[in-house]
Amino acid sequence: MKKLLPVVLCFALFFSVKDTKAQCNFISPTVELNQITTPVAGFCDINFNLSFEISINSGNKFTFVHLWRTTDYNAWVSNPSYNAYSTTQNTQPEFNNPGGDNLNILQNALATLVINNEVTPITFESTYGPDPDAPVKTTANNPGLTVTRQLAGSNYRYTVSNLIIRIPTPAGPNGCASKLSFTGDAWSSQANNGNPPIHCAMTGWTYTINDVTVAGFKQCINPIMYTINISTTQTTAFNVYYDVYVDDGDGVFNPALDFLVVNDKGPFSISAGNPYSAGYQSYDNPNSPYAGAAYKDRSLWYLITAPTVYSNIVLYEANNACATLPVDFKSFTATRHQSTVVLKWETSTEINNSGFAVERNLNGAWEQIAFVPSQATGGNSNELLAYAYNDVNNAKGITQYRIKQVDFDNKSKYTEIRSVRGLDQSGKVTVYPNPTSNGRVNVVFEDAAVIRNIAVVDMSGRIIQQINTASTNTITIDNLMPGMYTLRVLVPATGEQLVQKIVVNKR
Repeated sequence: MKKLLPVVLCFALFFSVKDTKAQCNFISPTVELNQITTPVAGFCDINFNLSFEISINSGNKFTFVHLWRTTDYNAWVSNPSYNAYSTTQNTQPEFNNPGGDNLNILQNALATLVINNEVTPITFESTYGPDPDAPVKTTANNPGLTVTRQLAGSNYRYTVSNLIIRIPTPAGPNGCASKLSFTGDAWSSQANNGNPPIHCAMTGWTYTINDVTVAGFKQCINPIMYTINISTTQTTAFNVYYDVYVDDGDGVFNPALDFLVVNDKGPFSISAGNPYSAGYQSYDNPNSPYAGAAYKDRSLWYLITAPTVYSNIVLYEANNACATLPVDFKSFTATRHQSTVVLKWETSTEINNSGFAVERNLNGAWEQIAFVPSQATGGNSNELLAYAYNDVNNAKGITQYRIKQVDFDNKSKYTEIRSVRGLDQSGKVTVYPNPTSNGRVNVVFEDAAVIRNIAVVDMSGRIIQQINTASTNTITIDNLMPGMYTLRVLVPATGEQLVQKIVVNKR
């Protein structure tokens, strides 16, 4: 399964089934978050994979999925819901059908999917039969959208990959990182026109993004190990459990085909100030015959549940590339205090780690200025470790820093680059080179640990480029045409606004 993000994801999604009306089963909605982006000012695009199971039934020739913002869905549930197995009543949601029973229900829908099960392989239809005016998701208007179907015991398991929904950027300081709630229905019929009978209907399944964060990876040592970290923004503690599966080799999660190696691990209490970290755990043992050397390149699937808070399934993939670099950097900052630059970094895990080379770039060339040994006993730790180094720096211009982690067999890994302003450069934001002759400038912020919204505005007031929720202290703005621009920086948490002029000379 192709991923739009690296292995470590900063987001997770939940589903909760409220009501099921069906003679056949329509169960286990599961969601895996891929990516959240802001391609258009004022909007968030959420890319995720959706999977569910339906009992094998010859009447399920077409399957329909609808998604709404939860607040919009409430208007729909006040109407008669799907009348499963009725032969006389049409109760499907409609968009603009003057003679329909549920007119305008799809006006505020985020997505409608129509899956044709009568062809091989199954595919998406370009029209919604009950009301052709309703927009539907297809590969033409949703790049990368795919659907697969696999046997899962007495059910079919469907996986819709790279489904994209667009919502307005939520108000408040967190923007697209805010906690968001969506609700959906799914149903099956014998025809695309949705005429009775409706064989399956699963209604009111709700999921939330940007609350629980799941991260983890595989470590190719002997025995093979995995890590998992689970955190939440909720201040009230609740219990979580997790399962771990080894993928059967097809890159699609299916509990009937993949190999369960860790079952119902927990409970573990988490809250906003108390995340859970499993550290390094072995799954290569006599009770896990599918975790040996022949399976070391298979993905791991994590299923996280929180039964006292949600009736949910959270899916996360630690991809099939084993983690060969043994240090996880949690943070890295560089801050100037007069003639001293204070470098601080933290690690959440270390294995086989010798230490850290501190590197500096003053004039276009990187040089090692110090080596800081690992604090971990024998180079191994599952605890948070903090490091610091003070660099005497009287440079008048921008200086860049990075940390190079080195393990005992000389493999290495770099942090992101951090920049600091020079002694002659005052203010909270520095733009260089300015003027520029190639349409590219670098922007350095004094404080790295701040979320910012950044916009580049031309002389007519048009926003040329926009970056939301930027968290690093150095960004690069490129592809600027000759002219004068205004750089506008907003810190949502404090309301602070900064403005700088950018001049691009003719080349």
